[in-house]
Amino acid sequence: MIWVATLVSTLLVSLVSFVGVFLLSIKGRTFSRLLLWLICFAAGALLGNIFFHLIPETYHNVSNLTLASCLLVGGFLFFLLIDRFLQNRVHSAENQNVSTYGYLCLYSDAVHNFTDGVLIAIAFMTSFQAGMAVTFAILLHEIPQEFGDFGILVKAGFSRSKALIYNFLSACTAIFGALLTLWIGKVMQNFSTYILPIAAGGFLYIATVGLLPEIFRSSTRKNFVFCLIFICLGLLTMFLSFANGNL
Repeated sequence: MIWVATLVSTLLVSLVSFVGVFLLSIKGRTFSRLLLWLICFAAGALLGNIFFHLIPETYHNVSNLTLASCLLVGGFLFFLLIDRFLQNRVHSAENQNVSTYGYLCLYSDAVHNFTDGVLIAIAFMTSFQAGMAVTFAILLHEIPQEFGDFGILVKAGFSRSKALIYNFLSACTAIFGALLTLWIGKVMQNFSTYILPIAAGGFLYIATVGLLPEIFRSSTRKNFVFCLIFICLGLLTMFLSFANGNL
């Protein structure tokens, strides 16, 4: 029953990545305008995820605060190196118009989803009630974040259909993390504790180096106030989702 409950929960969390399907019917100029608001919301959601969840959880679980800070900075620098590598890489004709922050979003989200799968499996190994509570808490913050991730991928240059597929594949690392945890056991909890701040550093790099400059380029004096409102909405949504998940 632990295996079944864990797999069903992680599959449900992974399927949330398809929320972008609700935006497929929006066409032309309306979608372009909506995409800017979605990117602003995504930037706020990423920052909210970092400062309301990932960093507090890191400092709560890692007793050595210096090590925790080094892992956060290391994650930021690691994704900086990946970004540089991708920019210098010769892309195929199919992908040459895709911005590197789109790939970075997939990589960092895959790491984060992997740790979510680990946490779900560990919770179900403790009790069924704990597993359901952790799954519910993860779903609360995954829904708004997956909307933002879809917008990031489309803005980066992916087609809408590819954005949905790649976002789902990235989300499926939660299933892999859960299966690995069920197979190895609770030793995976320590591993996820130290990989979480690396994911936080990656998200911070995407939000500050990838998304905010893109927002500045795409916005005007007239609509910047609306951009700021949607950034704040992303922050508020993640704050409320984590607050409710901790009740």
